Amino acid sequence: MRDLLRTVGRLALPVLAAGLLFGAGSTAAQTGPGGVGNKDGSTVSGVSQPQNALWLRADEGVTTNGSGGVTDWADQSGNGNDGAPELSSPQLDPS
Repeated sequence: MRDLLRTVGRLALPVLAAGLLFGAGSTAAQTGPGGVGNKDGSTVSGVSQPQNALWLRADEGVTTNGSGGVTDWADQSGNGNDGAPELSSPQLDPS
């Protein structure tokens, strides 16, 4: 058991170093929600990313009335799929 732990200990540092060295070159950043996809479906680091058809954010693009009800929710994907209630009542409740 002691030999096994010693062997694992000797291998851990080189494996970790190799992972950091080779893994750093394959990172990619996305602009979509939760790091999934891009607004325009562009390629990042040679990898094609999905285009988001609808992206609603709670902290951006929300228009409310005087009562706090949502009257318009702007699509952040760039495709213009904005959300709005069809009737004047009930309103979307942001809480």
